[in-house]
Order: sequence, then structure tokens, then C-alpha cells
Amino acid sequence: MGTLGEKLDRPQHEGGEQGRYIVTAIADNRPGLLHAIASSIRRAGCAVESVSLASLGTAVSVTLLLRLPDAGETALRAALVGLTVEQNVTLRVDPVPDGALYRPVDGVLREIVLVGGSSDDVSRRTRGPLRTDALIDAAGILGRHGALIMNVTPRADGSAALGVVLPAGVDEATLAAELAVLGGLLV
Repeated sequence: MGTLGEKLDRPQHEGGEQGRYIVTAIADNRPGLLHAIASSIRRAGCAVESVSLASLGTAVSVTLLLRLPDAGETALRAALVGLTVEQNVTLRVDPVPDGALYRPVDGVLREIVLVGGSSDDVSRRTRGPLRTDALIDAAGILGRHGALIMNVTPRADGSAALGVVLPAGVDEATLAAELAVLGGLLV
């Protein structure tokens, strides 16, 4: 077991965008882990603005966007100390730099399904793991259309669902046609 300095990564400055911080926790996934993290954050008096959870095999990564009270980073770090020692959670606490958060002003939330498989010919594609190049290519197509990818959820059948925000005025027919070449469906 390392020292607290090794387990709780510390940036060299306090502050950030109006008291907003990003906390990333990585640990072996187990019952009660999210409760332990959330309880520690509540003890610091922080408001949770957003949570993202990703399964990484037997491990889990939890990323939280927090708004801190006036007591700030010191209270948050004090509340998280027990997690690093007792729960064996690796934590990183970072202030959000001013102006760093992208805020879409107008758009529509949509889902895109990428079908996994082994053939480049969509009509002959067999079920199987999602090809990494299909995900990369889909991300490129979405970026060119100004879409913001909110989440990627792998599915047991080898496909993946992407939650995206499409900007107002995007040509959905053109986007759907480009994604179809990859085996993607705009739902």
C-alpha cells in the first residue's frame, strides 16, 4: 500500500471553474463501492453535477463532476482520505480550468448503434466484437457533423450504443448514410 500522496494524486493549485472539480476513482468493482465514494463526497458538502461509470473488466472507473462548497478542495481531500486507505481506491482530484467545459447550447439527444462483426461488407457482417476502427471512424464522422458523444455502451452481442447530442440543423439523412457504411444505425 502506497502513501496517501501516491494514492491521491494532487494538482499543484486550487481553484478552477467556479469551484468545480473532477474526481476520478479507480478500484476493483465490488458491492458498496459507489456508495462509499458518494458518502465521502457528501461529507465534504459537495454537489454532484454529473457521474460517469465505466466497467473495465473486474475494475471500475467512476468520474464525477463536482461543485465544491466554500471550504473547497481541502475539505474534499480530507473526506476522500479513507477511500484511499480503507477501500484501496486510486483517486485523482483536478480543478476544472476556467472555460474548459463544453456546453452545447442547442441539440437533440440521439442514439447510434454500431454493429459488431468480422466483415467490412455490412451486408455480410457476422456478429462479433465491435471493431475498434468502426468506433474511431464513427467518432470522426460525428465530429465532422459537430455531434458531441456523451457515452459509449458496449453490448453483449458485440454492438455498441453511442449516446450523442446532434447540433441543431444537422442533416440527419447525410449523417445516417455516412454511419451506415460502418454498420451504424441512427436511432
